[in-house]
Amino acid sequence: MSHGVYGHIAYTYSKESTEGFLNDQDTQYTHELSQDDQGQMIQITAGWHIPTPGTWASSSVLRQIMGWGVSGSYQSFPHSGPLYTAPGGVYATGVNPRVPHPTFAHEFNTCTITLTGTLQNCSLDNNQAAWSVQPPYTLAKLNPYYGALRMPWPQLTNIDLAKTFSVREGVTVEFRAEAFNFTNSPAFNGPDTGYSDQTFGQMTNFGQANDPRELMFALKIGW
Repeated sequence: MSHGVYGHIAYTYSKESTEGFLNDQDTQYTHELSQDDQGQMIQITAGWHIPTPGTWASSSVLRQIMGWGVSGSYQSFPHSGPLYTAPGGVYATGVNPRVPHPTFAHEFNTCTITLTGTLQNCSLDNNQAAWSVQPPYTLAKLNPYYGALRMPWPQLTNIDLAKTFSVREGVTVEFRAEAFNFTNSPAFNGPDTGYSDQTFGQMTNFGQANDPRELMFALKIGW
């Protein structure tokens, strides 16, 4: 910390898993990624407590900014958005379902081998099938949350502004204003993962999945 300025950078790598049964008749748990798994996070925190030098006292403008504290945090989740539900009723063929440049109209590889051996939904994937339809009366093999299928997660910024005012001897008032997700960056729900749907692999629900911008104001009186 120097002249009231401080900063902190943190990198987190983690793996959140859960366990459950893929089929009702299974007798052993299957270990799988949790829907909330976010493997990597970079967080930068910085702040500045504006000093109160005596030379500022002669300026009415500088007197207004003396003593304020400003801080903020920035969070980034590289390649680590939350998992969305894997397609149901299919097996994974081993082809990575990620696409180089996902769009709302094509979030992942939708090319599927049907029960008759034909291909469907392959026009954008060079006939490289990532899925094959599960035959009737067979056991599921695909975990509910597939590691390669993740929602893009926005970069988040939070800001805090605070100052303590001296009202009279022994009495102070602290004012604080906070903004969470200051840029109101949205994360959307996952795409359609029904392999037989016309909108398979497309974003159709644009409801905001993360918290929108939130503003908070507080006053604290001390005596």
